Amino acid sequence: MSAIAEILHNSNYKVQGSDAQSNDNINKLQKLGIEVYIGHNANNISQAQIVVHSSAIESDNVELIAAKNNNKTVLHRSDILAEIMKGKYVIAVSGSSGKTTTTAMIASIFDHSGIDATVTVGGILNSYKSNFKLGGSDTFLIEADESDGTMLKIPAKIAVITSINNDHIDYYGTFDNIKNAFSQFVNNAGSAVLPDSVDIDYDASNSITFGFENGSIRASNIKQHANSIEFDVLNNWIPASATCMTKKQVSSHHLLSSHHPLSSQCVTLGSSPLKK
Repeated sequence: MSAIAEILHNSNYKVQGSDAQSNDNINKLQKLGIEVYIGHNANNISQAQIVVHSSAIESDNVELIAAKNNNKTVLHRSDILAEIMKGKYVIAVSGSSGKTTTTAMIASIFDHSGIDATVTVGGILNSYKSNFKLGGSDTFLIEADESDGTMLKIPAKIAVITSINNDHIDYYGTFDNIKNAFSQFVNNAGSAVLPDSVDIDYDASNSITFGFENGSIRASNIKQHANSIEFDVLNNWIPASATCMTKKQVSSHHLLSSHHPLSSQCVTLGSSPLKK
């Protein structure tokens, strides 16, 4: 939500908001001149024409009720994101796990490659000291939440899936519904990057798969050291790069899994992954 507020503020919209308590993101918004109320109150939205909420806001929230009672336009976070990204070159990263790490790694490659993308991610990036970076181009890199179906509203040029498991059954009902949602996500996009192990329908003609055995992008010759992992990246079985990545706080398998869509993304865009 803080990223949306900043994007709209920089697009010359009058933005205000509220949250249950203050945090670093709110402090940043306030320094930009955006009014943020601490605590929810119906008076907070009295001047608003459009009220945007996230899935974390319950239906009995006083501001949401006031907005509906006063016939204000009420939009879910995903709806306003879709509007913001219309006409942009959007790379959307979704998946049951690994999407924050993967989005952050793609953002780092963009920064080192001179691609001035707008980036929104579900965690604070050390390089930005924020979950958001406003870029100067039409390229948008977004971590697309699958938990509430947000990914299906993002107009992705490239859809990236990191993994699929049976999380968020409460929203989707069944695992088959989850898989169908991810299938719709990739098939709505211009092209896709996804694990070779996922059991979903997708168009293989415009997709790049990754994995440890059968993907068109593969990790091979994996060597685990005390504080790093070394491996070769194969593109259609042809060596593409040798990579050494520091583990730090990330598990070995998770780090390798995150690098796969990263390398695949670089192939899709014609960029070069970080090399040793």
